[in-house]
Amino acid sequence: MTYTAPDRSANVTITATGGGCTKTITFTIVEPSGIRMERRPGTRGNHTHNTASVGFIADIYVLPANVSFENCSYREEEVNAVGTGCFQQFYATNNVGHHPNPSPIPIGPPISDTSGSKVNGYDKIAASGSKCDGGWTWSIPWLFRVGGGIDKQFTNVDQVVTITASGAATISKAGASNSSSFNDLTEIDPLF
Repeated sequence: MTYTAPDRSANVTITATGGGCTKTITFTIVEPSGIRMERRPGTRGNHTHNTASVGFIADIYVLPANVSFENCSYREEEVNAVGTGCFQQFYATNNVGHHPNPSPIPIGPPISDTSGSKVNGYDKIAASGSKCDGGWTWSIPWLFRVGGGIDKQFTNVDQVVTITASGAATISKAGASNSSSFNDLTEIDPLF
């Protein structure tokens, strides 16, 4: 017997009868509460020599880690960046989004009891800018759904970029990050 949970938090009671026995169990349906990312093993970054640029490919895990979200999917909503330092004025006067995939992306089963449910895909996280002290942040709404159900926001995930006057760049998202120096050799992973 397979049971697919409802798409929202609830207490559920299931009763099964067979072979002259009846058993009832009650459990709590849990919605996603967050995500974590890891830089995908074996991938390169996204940096061009003599530019303030940085990036990485990340595997995505939906939390809590001990719950399976295998019949769910997720998507990010578009949001504009907020700048700091030398980038503050630019991002205050320009609507610069992060260009998410508009289609829901399926979530697979957990890899282990501590990993979270692994998304059947990856995130391409990259940015470039001028050599100056500042940065920008996208505070990205994440939504989930079960099957063809209705989207529900479950968290905001910050994608943060910092650049220095020397052109060093760092980008981070959900616990994963990468850094590049201005004069590092070019490396661009083929997944970009």
